[in-house]
Amino acid sequence: MVVATVNVAGIDFSTHSVDLVKLPLAGPADPEHVYVAVRDSSSLEAARNWRDYWPLASFGDWFDDVAVAYIERPYGVGESIHKLMRMQGAILAQLPTGLVVDELAPWEWRKLNGLPGNASKHHVALYVDQDSWTQDRCDAYCIALAGRLLCERAA
Repeated sequence: MVVATVNVAGIDFSTHSVDLVKLPLAGPADPEHVYVAVRDSSSLEAARNWRDYWPLASFGDWFDDVAVAYIERPYGVGESIHKLMRMQGAILAQLPTGLVVDELAPWEWRKLNGLPGNASKHHVALYVDQDSWTQDRCDAYCIALAGRLLCERAA
């Protein structure tokens, strides 16, 4: 009998790219990573064209074994927060119907990983200990780890 792995996904994004990391809810495993580049010059155009960047069909069954996805809650001031909220909305609109999604503020996922809430990007990179990973991939991985911890606590 084959038992399917149930996963949690972490999603980190900016106006330039999106990183998704998938981890099993239980046990060790190598994280699966997907990177989506955004080529538009403005967040408005990027949000309008998001389906072109990330057609759900191109992900095949990537989300089929994901029980819950956690996306970073945008944080910022002024115009930057509006741009990030616009991108988050475009991403959320493309997630599979029925997928449980929640958001974590940057300080929340850092604290859940045992880091200070105001940990620097360098501190997060040292925690992840993967020299070849981008900062956004490190963040998506930490968001997935925090989501896994929240799922364990809820069980």
